[in-house]
Amino acid sequence: MCSGGVNGRAAGDLAPALAQVYAKELHAETGNWVLLEFDWHVFSYGKHVHQQGAAAWAEYRRLRSQSFVVLSAYSRQSFGFTCKGKPSDSLDMDLDLLIAPPTMAWTMSFNHERYGPYFAVP
Repeated sequence: MCSGGVNGRAAGDLAPALAQVYAKELHAETGNWVLLEFDWHVFSYGKHVHQQGAAAWAEYRRLRSQSFVVLSAYSRQSFGFTCKGKPSDSLDMDLDLLIAPPTMAWTMSFNHERYGPYFAVP
């Protein structure tokens, strides 16, 4: 089940909060929260510790049913929605997406270039 908001806020408004958790190293180094227009580049360029590929899938598939957000990982598109349940493998659909719980305790990143995917914790 999915909807458009989290605790009265638009889900897309959580993107800056996610960046403050997962892109703080990038920001400290460059002054930017996004690298080359895509949030997932923080992982592909090694700016935050993460699991990649099969290791990322293993962590993601261990997740239990919970609330989570699905956000655009492309800086030129802003959208987001919330879901409840077990995060699905079907979210890997050649789109630039970040999946995370509202607490930002973990994130899974999928992208159109088929790199990764990337799983990270703060």
